[in-house]
Amino acid sequence: AEIWHEVMTRVQADLTPRPLPMIAAGAPIAEAPGIAPAPQFGNPTHTAPGGEDTLFGVLRSILGIDG
Repeated sequence: AEIWHEVMTRVQADLTPRPLPMIAAGAPIAEAPGIAPAPQFGNPTHTAPGGEDTLFGVLRSILGIDG
């Protein structure tokens, strides 16, 4: 719980409020302004750099938290 709190605190500190792009009703999402198509992921067996393919492992690797 402490790690999760620390991660959420860092994420909220890094987020800056910005206006959401206006999307017209019925418009394809991928063609809306400011939204890129969903990324195509490669090998599904790929693991995070730390060897952990869990949510916490990925978050730790992204934020540079060891442990």
